[in-house]
Amino acid sequence: MNNGIREHPLFNKIKIYGEDKMNVKSRYEVIADLESKKRELIKEKNGLNDTLLEKEKELTIQERQKDDNIIIMDRKLEDIQEDIDSFKETMDEKEETIEELIESVDDSLERFNKISKDKP
Repeated sequence: MNNGIREHPLFNKIKIYGEDKMNVKSRYEVIADLESKKRELIKEKNGLNDTLLEKEKELTIQERQKDDNIIIMDRKLEDIQEDIDSFKETMDEKEETIEELIESVDDSLERFNKISKDKP
């Protein structure tokens, strides 16, 4: 309270020549302001459902993406496991082939050494 005058949003205080004067709104202005405020509140209330629907839609999208990513990762893991299994199957064969190549190189080295020694 200021000098016995209640401050209320329906009243505008203005200062003229250093004195506080009260500018009183007409009945129609008050009604128009209240109706405008009511419309804003109704619009906000109606928007709550829209906001909720948007959030639920985003959740659904994220859940689907998560499921898709899980499926993709499962496929990648399966592919890697298949690659490992395939490698294991051929590993013994590759080891044998490498051993044969090593023996062949050893034989070639031995022959080369023998030829080198036989030459005067």
